[in-house]
Amino acid sequence: MSNHAADQKIERVTATDKKHATFNYSGVEAANISNMLKAMRSNPSVIGKIAIPSDDIHLPIYYGVSNYVLLKGAGTLSPTQKMGEGNYALASHHVPNKHLLFSSLGKIKLKSWIYLTDGEHVYIYKTYLKKIVNEDNIGVLRAVSGEKICTLVTCRTWHPGETKRIVVKGRLIKEEPANNKTLKVFAHQSNIFESLLKMHLGY
Repeated sequence: MSNHAADQKIERVTATDKKHATFNYSGVEAANISNMLKAMRSNPSVIGKIAIPSDDIHLPIYYGVSNYVLLKGAGTLSPTQKMGEGNYALASHHVPNKHLLFSSLGKIKLKSWIYLTDGEHVYIYKTYLKKIVNEDNIGVLRAVSGEKICTLVTCRTWHPGETKRIVVKGRLIKEEPANNKTLKVFAHQSNIFESLLKMHLGY
């Protein structure tokens, strides 16, 4: 499967995805060569895409938050969450390269646009909150009564053992049908693994 988001077809969660999924974000390891190589060999289903054009974030979305998922894109933090409803929460890695994964999340400004798609609709959110929390603060993942929001989470720094998390929240502003025009925002995607390997191997 290609690492380019524009080439990846959005699919339903499969039995294999469910078998290998974990939603224990506290068990995620820092990015390293070993888990990068494992991630390269994995082939989870792409269940959606996220784009934040202002911060150069364009990633596929996968089911769960296993180590290999978070090195390929963004992962869902709950097995029952639905895009465009309740609190749709996603996590990804923070690595030294600010152009990869959720590494630029800490630089995002309030009122920035967040785009999500499940292949059928495009959900457009506007950021209204950004804060630093302790790693055990699961309250940020709870649904807010009567509101449709998304929550994005990553480590505050890329250093192993980091105990703080960056949390960005967006409120749903608009929902549009997915078509060639509305999906253009998801087209850009660099080769994540090539960039990560270069970063770690120093070339």
